[in-house]
Amino acid sequence: MTSHGGELSAWDLIYRGEKPMIIPGRLGPRGVTVERAGQPPRVVDFSLSPDSLELGRSATGEITLVGEDGFGLRITQTLRFRADGYDVDRVIRVENRNRAPQTAEIALGWSTPVTWAKDITEKFQGQHPTRVARSVNGNARREELAKVTDLVGEGRWIGLESEWYLSALVPRSAGFRLAETKANDVVQVALLVWFYVTPVIYPLRLAGGLRGWLAVNPLTGCVELMRAAVVGADPGWGSSLVWCAAWTVVFTLNGRSSGSYR
Repeated sequence: MTSHGGELSAWDLIYRGEKPMIIPGRLGPRGVTVERAGQPPRVVDFSLSPDSLELGRSATGEITLVGEDGFGLRITQTLRFRADGYDVDRVIRVENRNRAPQTAEIALGWSTPVTWAKDITEKFQGQHPTRVARSVNGNARREELAKVTDLVGEGRWIGLESEWYLSALVPRSAGFRLAETKANDVVQVALLVWFYVTPVIYPLRLAGGLRGWLAVNPLTGCVELMRAAVVGADPGWGSSLVWCAAWTVVFTLNGRSSGSYR
């Protein structure tokens, strides 16, 4: 695994010998990219923790990747591996560390050449994909690589297929779309998800010695009430509600005393 997009640089199937499913720079994942209107896709560079992972038989483990896109979006990936399987669970969290809301599209892609150079031979029969396969409305649809056109739509999964295997991207939550595209003799399949992200609202417990002063702020109670409904409240958050109510009474009485009547 590399820090550039969090892409896998090697993935070998152990079945009647070693069968490499990834050819760096040609066949395999393209990591996480962020796309915005009017801008080229930007590959996110990540830091990895831990930097290596070794699993025993039937064990599980995970690697966490954290990176930023240069415009205030922090992306956290958690990849979960199982020693007895070849599927990888990927959980993605997006935070907006900017002051203004942002819109962006996150893409997870897997690509392959349409045609291969004659000096690049298959390491095993069927190593090079020949079709795009996707599941739409419960039906599997297949298309030869040479006939692929740009397409974005709904579906359950999408992948690259040969006569011997299928490498598929399978979304497990709502909001993802399936995409396939062809450019410069390269076909890419991808999962796309669109985000509208507002600035991060940090919990009171991170304020340290300033917590007491923040609680006096009349808006803090409103913000903490929203956090309590969405992600849960911090201990002792009720004091900010008391201050919020007190300020409401003060502002109301002040407004009445300074108003004019006829």
